[in-house]
Amino acid sequence: NFSSTSLYFPNTSSYIRVPNNSNDSYSEEFTFQAWVLPNSTNTSQLFAKGSQYQVLHQPNRVTFIANGQSVSLDFQQKQDTFFCVNAVRDPDSLYVYIVYNELEVYKAAVKRNITTPDNSSDIYIGGTSGAFIGWMDDIRVWNKALTPQKVVDYSIQYLNGSENGLRIYYHLDELFYSNVYDVSRNGSVFNENHGFVNN
Repeated sequence: NFSSTSLYFPNTSSYIRVPNNSNDSYSEEFTFQAWVLPNSTNTSQLFAKGSQYQVLHQPNRVTFIANGQSVSLDFQQKQDTFFCVNAVRDPDSLYVYIVYNELEVYKAAVKRNITTPDNSSDIYIGGTSGAFIGWMDDIRVWNKALTPQKVVDYSIQYLNGSENGLRIYYHLDELFYSNVYDVSRNGSVFNENHGFVNN
């Protein structure tokens, strides 16, 4: 029972930009997680790293695109309620999960038929094209594919930041809204994938 905050993206020029880190590879495995409360009826971008990965939302649907191949999940979106979006790429398949709680989980999957090579593009959370409007909280980016059980477990937990494969972790509780601070780490060495907030 403690106080926390989320970050509000008010319009189509609102986003977090994360500079490309050449030490981070997401070509073989990848997971994106974020709690979101959309405030738009349009298709909007939650996450993008060039053409490698993109996560889109429209009312009652989330789509995960990996180098041109996509999987979409239709679900019943509740009014005025946050839900956790999970996009996963493992060696075999692409997955989308929506988690409201440990008992209310939606899932879609498709067998992967493409490669997802790394690129030098910055990461955008929100974006400059079809940008997300609404609230977002507890954003994580992994260079590993979370298992179905870990997707649910981690969606409803605060992490300590040192979990294996966690490369970006934004609590969004700092209240310094020109930057967001990455608390992921490898042992005592922080990854420092800090983000820059626009509008």
